[in-house]
Amino acid sequence: MSIVLAIAGFVLWTGERQNSIPLALSSVAISWLLMRGLMWLQRRRWPDFGFLRPKSWVRTIACGLVGTVFLHILISFILSPLVTTLTKKPVNASQFDLLRGNLSALLIGLVVVWTLAAFGEEMVFRGYIMHTLSRPFKHKSLGWVFAVFLTSILFGLGHSYQGITGVILTGVVGVLYASAFFICSRNLWVPILIHGFYDTSAFLIIYFSLDRALG
Repeated sequence: MSIVLAIAGFVLWTGERQNSIPLALSSVAISWLLMRGLMWLQRRRWPDFGFLRPKSWVRTIACGLVGTVFLHILISFILSPLVTTLTKKPVNASQFDLLRGNLSALLIGLVVVWTLAAFGEEMVFRGYIMHTLSRPFKHKSLGWVFAVFLTSILFGLGHSYQGITGVILTGVVGVLYASAFFICSRNLWVPILIHGFYDTSAFLIIYFSLDRALG
């Protein structure tokens, strides 16, 4: 797994260094493909990593919506002001300005949100990496705690283009996605939906410039 992370990390670093969002995003797709190859060699399937058919789609979608609302309140009104005060640097979201009033960019962005972000990142981070890191531990609870925090650190660093404040907030969000996974029957669909709903609503806020209107 370390080789996979090294390759994906190099692609991500190169993309950010060249200010190429498509190249940076491709690190998620590369990670997914490499991990899918490892799963084939290990004779494992995605259900082994929490990607299961929900027992109740209604309950799962409800968990996703409630989690999204909670996440918006926590990040926007509590954590973002607090972290910004500590770092004295706001989140660098300038790379998303092209979404403002741009319908084609919004539609492309939403496709990326639900493929590379919601499904891709959750299957990589909360799916394969988190489960793999927890396995060597004899005490499962300790293993899960270690896996959640290390995975969340990696998740935060993967968003370094947002600056130090963005890295910290994204790391916290990673912990919350993992928490939603455990709270809601250890099903990867819940963090996938929360991730997708949260990013979708954030993109819509930027598209309509509501962040500037409310600011």
